[in-house]
Amino acid sequence: MNKNALTSRVFICVIPFISALPEEPAAILLDIDINGEAQKAYAQKNAIPYSTLKSKVKKKRKILKQMFNGCAISPSTLKVI
Repeated sequence: MNKNALTSRVFICVIPFISALPEEPAAILLDIDINGEAQKAYAQKNAIPYSTLKSKVKKKRKILKQMFNGCAISPSTLKVI
């Protein structure tokens, strides 16, 4: 399996977790982490100080990780189809 195919499958798994977040953090993570928008460009486009956005992204990624870990899925039980 090539890297792009694997990345696409990971995104498919992560998007429901992002969608479970409130609207603002979900939009930030979708634009930056899924769509690949640069943080500086996102900050300028949305009139958010860059340092504030960096902090928000870090905090939202941490929440996302906690949500993912809360599912208690062991990597050994996952299969790539």
